[in-house]
Amino acid sequence: HIADMEQFYPLIKTDNAKIIARAEALADVFWPGPLTMILPKADNIPYETTGGLDTVAIRMPSHPLARDFIRESGRMIAAPSANTSGRPSPTLASHVYEDMQGRIPLILDGGAVGIGIESTIIDMSTDTPTILRPGYITKDMLEEVLPKVNIDPAVTGRTMKKNVVAKAPGMKYRHYAPKGQLTLVEGDRDKVIARINELVKEKEEEGHKVGVIGTDETLDSYHA
Repeated sequence: HIADMEQFYPLIKTDNAKIIARAEALADVFWPGPLTMILPKADNIPYETTGGLDTVAIRMPSHPLARDFIRESGRMIAAPSANTSGRPSPTLASHVYEDMQGRIPLILDGGAVGIGIESTIIDMSTDTPTILRPGYITKDMLEEVLPKVNIDPAVTGRTMKKNVVAKAPGMKYRHYAPKGQLTLVEGDRDKVIARINELVKEKEEEGHKVGVIGTDETLDSYHA
């Protein structure tokens, strides 16, 4: 995590001018913001912070409190999201406290996050930049800056090859999973709608917050 572009260049090591130019082009448009770029790492970055990889993931947070914290520390900050593995990324300081109390010494409360989903992760170390984790910044948005952007097969559901090291969180195992119950209802359309509405009423009466995922054709039929 960096506060400005002066901190960017000491983190990367490459003789490929095209990689640097493409990264700078994205930074001009999307930083500060929810875009994480993966680039060849400099020698001063320990492998403990890169999962043993020769690449490093770099982001410039949009929140001024985060950037002030980085500046005040006098260095770049290597940090995961403020949640335990397998839990959703927090959007409030209270979420961090619920998940991490007793594990960390303090919380800097900057208020609610502005977006609420993870940053887009794009691998810039390859011939064609590749999205490793979808996020707020979409493929179409990236291709307004770069001529071509690929999407990693792991994102589209195709199986990763055996012994391939995942480059981004959530590519190989259950990740960002909320504590909730999911019910799938299948069958004739009218019966499905009726059954889902029964389940919604039943669960709401039990005190649960209920959401329905449906198609544009049927969504207005649900009472949730």
